[in-house]
Amino acid sequence: MKDFSGLRIAAWPHWFHPSYKLADYLKEKFGRQVDDVNYRVRGYLDNYDVVIMEQNGFDDYLENDWEYFQKFVERGGICWILHQDYRRWTPTVIPLELGRPYVTYRYVPTIAAENWSYLLPKIEKAGIGIFGTPNYIDLDDMVYWKMPGNTFDMHTTGKEPETIYSAALSCVVNCDKWEILGSFKDTVVKDGALVLKANYGKGMFFWSQMLFPEVRIEESDPIMGFWGKFTENVLVSFQDFLGGVKPVEMPVRGPKPLAVKNNYRMIIHLHSLDWYGADAGPNDIAAAMKYHGFDIGILAVKDGYQIDYAQNFDDINDERVMLIPGQEFHPFNFEDPNLHNSHHILSMGVSNYAPEFTRSLFDLEDVDKYTREAIEFTHANGGLACATHPYFDYWKNYNYDGVDINYDKDLKTLSGSDIERFYLGGGRITATASVDMWGVKRLFDNPMFGFIYVDGTPTKESVLAAIKAGHLMPALKFKEADVRLGKYLPGDQIPAAEVAGLTLKIAVEANAELRELRVFNGAELLCQEKLAGGKIFKKELSLAGTKINGFVRVEVTGDDGAMLISNPFFCGARKMGLNKGRKRHVPH
Repeated sequence: MKDFSGLRIAAWPHWFHPSYKLADYLKEKFGRQVDDVNYRVRGYLDNYDVVIMEQNGFDDYLENDWEYFQKFVERGGICWILHQDYRRWTPTVIPLELGRPYVTYRYVPTIAAENWSYLLPKIEKAGIGIFGTPNYIDLDDMVYWKMPGNTFDMHTTGKEPETIYSAALSCVVNCDKWEILGSFKDTVVKDGALVLKANYGKGMFFWSQMLFPEVRIEESDPIMGFWGKFTENVLVSFQDFLGGVKPVEMPVRGPKPLAVKNNYRMIIHLHSLDWYGADAGPNDIAAAMKYHGFDIGILAVKDGYQIDYAQNFDDINDERVMLIPGQEFHPFNFEDPNLHNSHHILSMGVSNYAPEFTRSLFDLEDVDKYTREAIEFTHANGGLACATHPYFDYWKNYNYDGVDINYDKDLKTLSGSDIERFYLGGGRITATASVDMWGVKRLFDNPMFGFIYVDGTPTKESVLAAIKAGHLMPALKFKEADVRLGKYLPGDQIPAAEVAGLTLKIAVEANAELRELRVFNGAELLCQEKLAGGKIFKKELSLAGTKINGFVRVEVTGDDGAMLISNPFFCGARKMGLNKGRKRHVPH
């Protein structure tokens, strides 16, 4: 651990006296004594290098002594501003040369009372050092916080600290004269910041609008893990600044290719700042994906207002996460209430925004025309069309590439489903699983994903090709899964003469106790095995002497809704989409 004994640090007395402050943590973590500023003594900052404005601690004493405070920074001091409450902050202490940055509250409910926006910083090029030296901080260090805090309400109502499900309550805006280290954007704020700094004279203002816990929490809590790394990084940067050490040029984060794996964990249908209920930007999505261990994500932008931002992934994609553009065509049909949320299309891989497909449809002729034209548009622009969250089997009459398995805690099998009937009728389509994400919490509420086999290093093109080929296994609460028939992958079309000589190999690891394996030969069960618990299972099953009824597929289920469903291994060639010989039905 670095030696910070040379730093002379003071903290402005906190008006509302929370039980735990950053000053306490610095003494506890680094052995640094942090003095309380004694503003009753003339020249009270003269003997310090760093003064901390504690969380929500701006008060009228600071406001009264703004000229002296600015002089402290101008002559070479550092002011570290922590998270400030939007109801109390005023930029009085900030020199006019640095503009008039103010604080705006953005921790708000979105689609439902239990779904709140989540504020975390996007690490900018200028912030690579503060988030990387000496401790590397990644996005998943700052997501899914459960923060005890909100000093302002504690003071005014006498309440205990509430739990805040965010890394910040407010962001800084109107800060164009500052260097943004960690930016923030949402549906309203386009140029906000959560970590920023500005040089003034020989000194510096450093502002971190990230929440600090106002009661002591367990050291094992991820929040303390973040603050342990972040405070050391900050103190190192202060030490270097005061010592005249020039910052080392840090390598830019991303874009980097994903690390090569046997298969990848993929989530699709990710809304990104694009409608009234979606608060998560690509940065937040990447953070949540890293936390949950997802590798590939396909967006579902709905509103063209956000399309540019929701497709700029160059500084987000890295060896852990890859985002791919996509849209959800999101019409409503007001003639038939049962169709209100049907006929939505996930246009995967398409970045050419098409507003004409997100509008009102007033009769079934409109629905038919929209569906045909939207699918044609998707294919013409190099994408794949998926029927997302379908409530009935309208999709079988159109040239879709994929269809969602609807998330349902009681869903245990595709046997008897519309998708299975489509396969039995000679159709071929990729079974997919949509998370329909409109905020980071959604990955807990609906953690549906798919294991996808990709040829070589994943790119947008190779991922789409794998989806098209059906090299995908929808899953819920599984860590790992590998299902192969000889050299073939799920979705492959296997020459009929080869199938009988192949062995089905299954290897899975779940997050819950496993209970049943089912292997289907067409509609019939080829193998059904009750599993006596355990989270890891392996099996090999020879198909020697077995007459294949069109396809073979695998299902594995477990406790707490754990489920794995492979796309079929097809015996013989099939066309994608429409059933061979089936005439498309035009509704009347």
